[in-house]
Amino acid sequence: MIQQPLDLAFSRPLSFDDFIVGENEALLARLKNLENDPPQTGLYLAGPKGSGKTLLLQILKAYHQDKVFCLDPLESWLAEHGELAVFALFNQLIDLGICPIFASEKLPDQWGLTLPDLKSRLLWGSVYQVQPLDEKFYPEVLQKAAARAGMSLPPDVAHFLYTRMLRDLSALPSLIAILSQASLESKRRLTVPFVKEVLGV
Repeated sequence: MIQQPLDLAFSRPLSFDDFIVGENEALLARLKNLENDPPQTGLYLAGPKGSGKTLLLQILKAYHQDKVFCLDPLESWLAEHGELAVFALFNQLIDLGICPIFASEKLPDQWGLTLPDLKSRLLWGSVYQVQPLDEKFYPEVLQKAAARAGMSLPPDVAHFLYTRMLRDLSALPSLIAILSQASLESKRRLTVPFVKEVLGV
C-alpha cells in the first residue's frame, strides 16, 4: 500500500493553529475533537480547489500518524485506480483499524458513482464541507505558509505576492517552495526586490 504523498517539507510539526479558520469554525471544532482517535468509519472533506483541504489532511496526519491514510485528491485516485480499487482499499483500511480520509472538490453524492457500495462507504463516515477563505486572509495565509517552511515573510512582501501573484491558493505550495529554495541558495532574506528577481516580475 503506497501512501499518497502530501507535499512540502515543514520546519516544525503542524497543528490546527496553522489553519486559518475563516468560516470553518464548526468544522475545525469537530476535527479538533478527533485529535485522540480518528473515526474508524472514515472522514471526507469536500471543498473547492485551494480551500485548505490538503492542509487539514496534513494536520490530521501529523496528529494521527499511521492511524490514518489520506487519499488526496480522491479525483486522482478514482481516475488512476477506478471505483472498485478505491472500494477495496477502503475496506482494507477499515479492517486494519486505519481511518481513510478523503479530500475532494465534490461531495460523495455528487460523483455519479457507478458502484453503489463505494458511494455508501464514502457516506458512511463523517462528511464535512470546507468553506473557501475570503481573499482578505490571503496575506496571512502566505505568512503562515512561509513560517511553516522556516522563512520569515514580511507584511509588505506578503501583500505584494497577494496583489501581484496569488489568486489561487492551490498554487501556494509551489510558490513557497520556489522562494524557499532561492532564499537558501542565495542566503538572502525575502524582500520585494528579491522576490521580483526570483519570480521574474
